[in-house]
Amino acid sequence: MSSDQPFSALECPLLMNNPASACKLIFLSSLLLCGTLCAAQTITGTVHNETTGKPAAGDEVVLLRLANGMLEETHAKTDSQGAFTLNVQFPDQPHDVRVVHQGVNYGLSVTSAGPVNINVFDAAAKVEGVSEYLSITKVESDGKNFNITELHEIKNASIPQRTQANPRNFEFVLPANAQIDSIMVAGPAGVGVKTEANPVAGNPGHYGIGFPLRPGSTRYGIRYHLPYSDHIVFQPFLPYPSKMFSVQYPNSMTFVASEKSGFHRILDQDGMRVEALTETSGGRIPDFQLSGTGTLPPDRQIIRPQSQTVAPPSPTATAKAGQAQNRPLKPTEEKRSPSSTAKAVAIGAVVVVASGAFIFLLWKVQAAKQKAARENLKEKLFQLENERLKGSISPEQYAVTKASLNRSLEEMVVKK
Repeated sequence: MSSDQPFSALECPLLMNNPASACKLIFLSSLLLCGTLCAAQTITGTVHNETTGKPAAGDEVVLLRLANGMLEETHAKTDSQGAFTLNVQFPDQPHDVRVVHQGVNYGLSVTSAGPVNINVFDAAAKVEGVSEYLSITKVESDGKNFNITELHEIKNASIPQRTQANPRNFEFVLPANAQIDSIMVAGPAGVGVKTEANPVAGNPGHYGIGFPLRPGSTRYGIRYHLPYSDHIVFQPFLPYPSKMFSVQYPNSMTFVASEKSGFHRILDQDGMRVEALTETSGGRIPDFQLSGTGTLPPDRQIIRPQSQTVAPPSPTATAKAGQAQNRPLKPTEEKRSPSSTAKAVAIGAVVVVASGAFIFLLWKVQAAKQKAARENLKEKLFQLENERLKGSISPEQYAVTKASLNRSLEEMVVKK
């Protein structure tokens, strides 16, 4: 038998003793081989650098299989034209394609067999054109705790477009004795993920969040509480200039700010009041305090226009600004014209609608909460794979962390 023949009598006695079985074996082997080849598919795509307007060459591309946890199925690098090819071993299972460009993750879920196009941006620790579009602080109290929700929308309008990436992309300051309940962030794609804040050394109550500020809008939702007392003092900090900083509270509570703070009431409707500062600069802004108890009405009850609504005088304080932290301020009255009141009501309605949109995005739908939790785990798993590829984590640490995260993701899938 020649050397190029696939079988010999010694290698496969079945051929000599039982030709029929041999045919069946060869036929089944062919089917298995065909099935394996047919199951394997490829995902092709390109990565484009929107900052430079050129293909993104040399970026790491990772294919993540999402069924039964999250596993790296394969990875590749983009070529000089930003193109990549990924071999798919399990085409019937959901996948994510992630690209790491200058330390920032970009990606999307694969939903079809067509080419994948992913845009990335150059990263810098500080970029021009970042500002806060809207900041909302919602305060309630049940008599046991003050419960506060802060909502912030940060816009990255950098030209050329760049991603800002540093450990303190967003900063905030909490009142004394406050405890964080949850933090969620939604990037320009609109998918909320749970995240954590890191204390700023040497500044009690000051925290930073490192979630990348990609071009477009990034929304932050921070929930915290602190024990009830006769009043609560806020010393807000805004990391960027803001078009508006507003405070929403039930009309059963009392808002007090210093006389020169610039706060003015823009809404008093359906059990809610809204005080605001417009066009604020970054950094510390004027202190204010709240006292009393009460809950806010559902947002949908407040977005109705009411042309005859007249806001009553808003409280201010005769005490000096620096005394807010030591003792309650005394409110005084401020007169407002009907025309300015109508304009304020319109602005206040916009603020309320915006806060409702924030909460709908970040919390109100249970399915969205579950999706956010899954996205958070996926992000952590991908970050772990990225650390493994870079060699910045030991095999033992990788195995333990990976197993823990996969268990969490599997439990989440079972509970769906």
